[in-house]
Amino acid sequence: MKHRTLFSIMALLVCLATVHATAAQLTASMPLGRKFYQTNEKIEISVLRGASEPLAPAILTLKLNGPDGSEMRFDFSVPAVPVSDGKAEAVEHLRLDGRLLRPGDYTAEIQCDGASTQVAFTVCSHVRNTTYKLIHWGGSRNAAMMDEGKDGLGFNVAMGETGEMSIPSGQDVMGSCLMGGGHQHDLKLSNDWSDPNVYIGAIQRGVERAFAFRTMPNAIGAHLHDEPGLTWLPHPRLKGPDGKPMLSPHDIPYQQAAFKRAYNRDMPAFDSLDTTTPEGLAAWREVCEFKLGFMDAFWKASRHVLERLKPSYLAVTQSQYGWTAYHDGYYFNVVRSMPVVCGHGGYNDYWLRNFNPSFFLEMALPRQLDKPTWYLPEWFGMSADAFREEHNLSFISGIQGIATPPGLNAKSPAAPAIAECNRLYARIGTIFEKPAYTRQPLALLYSKSNVEYQHGQNRQPAALAMAYMATRLTQYPINAVLDEDVLDGTVAASHKAVLLVGIEYLDPAVIAGLEAFIRQGGTVLVSADCKVSVRGAKPLEVEATALWDKAQAELKQIPETDQEKLKAETRRVNSFRSIMEYAAPLARSLKSALAAAGIPPAFESDLETICAGRQVRGDIEYIFAVNFTPEAGYGDTSGGYGAPVAAKATIALPDDGRPIYDVVAGKPASFSKKGGKQKATIDFGPGQMMVFARPANPIGGADVAVTGVNRDFTREGDAPIRLELSASLKDSSGKLLSCAAPLQIVIRDPLGTARYDLYRATDGGVLSLALPLAANDPAGEWTVTVTELVSGKSSAGRFAYQPALQCGAVAGLERRAVYFFADKENIYRFFRDHRHVLAVPGAGDHNKAAAERLAAIMQPYNVTVQIWPLEEATKPRPLSDEEAKTWCGTRLAGGLDANARNNPQLVGYNLPHPAVLIGSPNDNPLIKRLAEAKVLPYAVSANFPGPRRGMLAWNVMTLGHDVEVVACIANDPAGIEEAVGTLFMQAVGLDPLTPLVLPNLSEVKPASRAAGK
Repeated sequence: MKHRTLFSIMALLVCLATVHATAAQLTASMPLGRKFYQTNEKIEISVLRGASEPLAPAILTLKLNGPDGSEMRFDFSVPAVPVSDGKAEAVEHLRLDGRLLRPGDYTAEIQCDGASTQVAFTVCSHVRNTTYKLIHWGGSRNAAMMDEGKDGLGFNVAMGETGEMSIPSGQDVMGSCLMGGGHQHDLKLSNDWSDPNVYIGAIQRGVERAFAFRTMPNAIGAHLHDEPGLTWLPHPRLKGPDGKPMLSPHDIPYQQAAFKRAYNRDMPAFDSLDTTTPEGLAAWREVCEFKLGFMDAFWKASRHVLERLKPSYLAVTQSQYGWTAYHDGYYFNVVRSMPVVCGHGGYNDYWLRNFNPSFFLEMALPRQLDKPTWYLPEWFGMSADAFREEHNLSFISGIQGIATPPGLNAKSPAAPAIAECNRLYARIGTIFEKPAYTRQPLALLYSKSNVEYQHGQNRQPAALAMAYMATRLTQYPINAVLDEDVLDGTVAASHKAVLLVGIEYLDPAVIAGLEAFIRQGGTVLVSADCKVSVRGAKPLEVEATALWDKAQAELKQIPETDQEKLKAETRRVNSFRSIMEYAAPLARSLKSALAAAGIPPAFESDLETICAGRQVRGDIEYIFAVNFTPEAGYGDTSGGYGAPVAAKATIALPDDGRPIYDVVAGKPASFSKKGGKQKATIDFGPGQMMVFARPANPIGGADVAVTGVNRDFTREGDAPIRLELSASLKDSSGKLLSCAAPLQIVIRDPLGTARYDLYRATDGGVLSLALPLAANDPAGEWTVTVTELVSGKSSAGRFAYQPALQCGAVAGLERRAVYFFADKENIYRFFRDHRHVLAVPGAGDHNKAAAERLAAIMQPYNVTVQIWPLEEATKPRPLSDEEAKTWCGTRLAGGLDANARNNPQLVGYNLPHPAVLIGSPNDNPLIKRLAEAKVLPYAVSANFPGPRRGMLAWNVMTLGHDVEVVACIANDPAGIEEAVGTLFMQAVGLDPLTPLVLPNLSEVKPASRAAGK
């Protein structure tokens, strides 16, 4: 008996030892390498099963636990795994639907084969608290982003840093200057944007850098370039005073070549034309208008590529600084092909100083009013008061986003004003979400025909600057208009008066249009420096730049030897106060003429240094008043800048029966009737902005209606669980006010947590909103509170939410090869657009066999797959000597020497057709190049995509100009086979019934306590 017992014990120990020796190993990792995720993405977890013995079919259990008491469980069947090379290994790729997860910290525990592992991650909301773009251009990095996001300075877009900390900080990302900066590519005059070798290379660089962060869920697009413009080169015939060829933007060889391609004749030479003759002017106009197409074509090509990286990916660039640079390719069409107009000043160190940023902004707006505008007014370090002033002066134009420069951050003197402006614009800037710029009674004409007549020069902008300053001093908002606005009827339909300054010539058709405008009751005002005759126009007996020109001429008379006096006078002559003085005569004349024409200002002010803005949004007229009063003197301590100071002003509005609300405070404004006007005396802080709303009738409040909770787990785009609600703005009689009005919407769950706290605006008096709810949000009664921010009235609604106790849509297993979601459509399009493709197999018979298989299976679908040897593919793209002069790419910009021309990473690989790359970074140099460039959506390693698993990745441009490839990546033959099979299915559109394998079992226990309690 004792022997039997001893034997049994020994047998048990042996058995336990055997189990221990063959115990399964389970390892979990996050393929995207992040801790932070958003509610608009799939959260990926890779699970590696392993043992030294075969693994039997098993149940893989995923448990998600949150700090709010929520628990979720999902069970999946996973297959048996045989032993290969002494071990049994398999990878399962889990995908969690972030749209169905409540924001918060999570622990994911995975159990399978008797083993367990876990990973931790944080889910953040992707819903921004405001629709107004608050941008930090080139902002802070890493942990410092937390000081600048939603809970810090208030930014919601970072143009620069694209790292992970942008997610918890609540900022979207776009990168910055991904192509480069400066007028020409890499600041080389030989690199002109009309040269395809240049602009395709610039696109290549920008796209490769954009690929590196496109998997970030908050990557909304790519900021491409700063200040690009057509080049200047030594002219072949014109000489400067020193006898050397003159640097000129005219007769550029690349532009001449394009003209010849388009018209099959030579481009007329700049120095052969006389624009004082009709024939010469017509020929020069043809050249100019042709040149204006180059920048637009470049951006059109850029957007075409970038939008393929990710749905709704925005392509933006800096453009507004160059509105005067007509011969550098700048006119209203410069970014016509872009979805957003983005740019910067016109900073405060020259011309109009404090008003230069808003001047450049408004002059760059014409004929692009149907799309969002994001603007960077400042660049230099400045005080909080100066920042507040310049930001407010740009904001009142009605733009959709405003940026802060890189040098200003949480530690800057301007930080209090940055936070103040961001908080205010977040609340009320939502009324500008839908581009609907108000056409002001007064328009300021910038004439293209005048520029063309001046034959290579552009003398009008100085006069326009003085005119703009004059309107600031008289409380008249303006719109800039162009010749085309006169010709197409925009001026006649939308304006009451047009101001002409600094014009030497107008096209006869433009003059005829202005004369017709006058006959129909419009007013045309012409300054004394204009040399055109418009019948019926009213003359202003003031030359726009007379005092400015006189001061500059006197400054030149000071001997350079008297440096102290020269420096002091330069500061005074170019100071903000002097600019105000130069514009004063035109301001007085303009104010008198407009009053005589019956055209009132936006408001009357007893202090001229209160700038007026006016934006009408349906039944509400918004009036903006910004204090730009400068300190006494000529800016002796601020380099001539007009440092803002506090001021008291009495503002008068028409007493027309409409109420007046203080939108900043969210209450009725303190105006009183005096002398037939509504007047208020206001103590303005330095650079402070007041906003007044004048609705058609008194505001009664905002009614909220909760439609309910809509669930549809088949949705692949919209949120599967959506709270749908609406709010409408009513007047005091209950009638709808059809307008854009700012609202605050707070949605509070049964646990007392503010699930959403948002700023939005009505459109036509109504806001319709659909917000995602999570599968693990708490059950019970929720409240919705809507506050209209004009008068401060609130209303509330309630709804009940009962989460489903089962929700398999939260988690799923990838069926075959893994891929980034946006690549699926690109792979399908790849084989629809290209009927002749290359297959480039890596080293190894299994890769060659896969290439042969691909050729065979695609042949019935009219796609010829040509097997292209590695030794051919890895050669450099052959370039001619002429191409090498300006060939640009990801790492170079023209002037290639012999070594560069022999480097395929610089000039591109020898891929004459679109290609399918097969293999891994270890056996295929082209895939290795993609990995090193960080353009693959996932980092390839020994455990990813994992044993017997494959991965697909689409790319364009990294391997050369316009080179498009799809990579089939795996570390073993079985994985390559899976990748090629998955590629085939995507190529021909064979989709599984459900995108992921659904769990056998799902259990949901919703949140039961507020996080942290």
